[in-house]
Amino acid sequence: MSWQQIQVQLPQAYAEQLGDKFSDELDALAVTYQDASDTPIFEPDIGTTPLWEQTKVTALYNEDQDIGPIVDSISSQVTKVGGQISVTGLADEIWERVWLKHFKPIRFGQKTWVCPTHISPPEPDAVNIILDPGLAFGTGTHPTTALCLTWLDRHQDQVKSKKALDFGCGSGILAIAALKHGAANAVGIDIDPQAITASIENTQTNQIAENQFKAYLPDDAPTQTYDLVMANILKGPLIELCDLICGQINKGGQLILSGLLEAQVSEIVKNYEKHLKIENIETKEGWALVYGIKL
Repeated sequence: MSWQQIQVQLPQAYAEQLGDKFSDELDALAVTYQDASDTPIFEPDIGTTPLWEQTKVTALYNEDQDIGPIVDSISSQVTKVGGQISVTGLADEIWERVWLKHFKPIRFGQKTWVCPTHISPPEPDAVNIILDPGLAFGTGTHPTTALCLTWLDRHQDQVKSKKALDFGCGSGILAIAALKHGAANAVGIDIDPQAITASIENTQTNQIAENQFKAYLPDDAPTQTYDLVMANILKGPLIELCDLICGQINKGGQLILSGLLEAQVSEIVKNYEKHLKIENIETKEGWALVYGIKL
């Protein structure tokens, strides 16, 4: 089956209103919002749906539906605010396979690779993390994840035989990397049930033994401490959860913090230095990693 899509580019102030009209009045099968230019949004407030200064609203319809009247019903409103309308066809495809065609193996440090399941690892004897894009965040493509994976690659001697915690585990990628670099065991914690499911499935794909990895929602997590804690989340939660995170590190244990913009590092350091000796700060493409030792 094929589809038709109506795409409207218009200023941010009118985008959500039009999207609601597509959904509530014009019976669109799906409505999506995209950046019409190249304006990143970092760390939106919880509960908000921030849009871009120029937003593209796309409404999806069946191929046999007459969408002429729908276009007519919005054209005057869109023209009035300086927007533009286009109508295109959309062939039916297995979209996760289409996405995977663009996801290639990536190397971090000297011998850590993240490889999709449909491609054989370029270096079979390297540390290969087998991972496809999925519902949970974390495939190594974002600079903050890359910073963490590169750190683990460079510091295998500090990871070996350690008990690790992946706080905000997402896809479980950091826990898997730590285990493949020799950690004794790892725990993943996340507020999203889909992340728990994804992390467990990804460890199974990577042939991690069941007794080496457990994943929990916060209320279900065991009360224990760890030798290595990794928290690749955002500045707000990192500050809010500072005491909780540091309380889960053994004395002399290591903490890796990421998910930060470079401009946010000083505030993070100010909050964490009461618990840690800050050893190093690394940056990549405007993002940062903070590494410290528990006092």
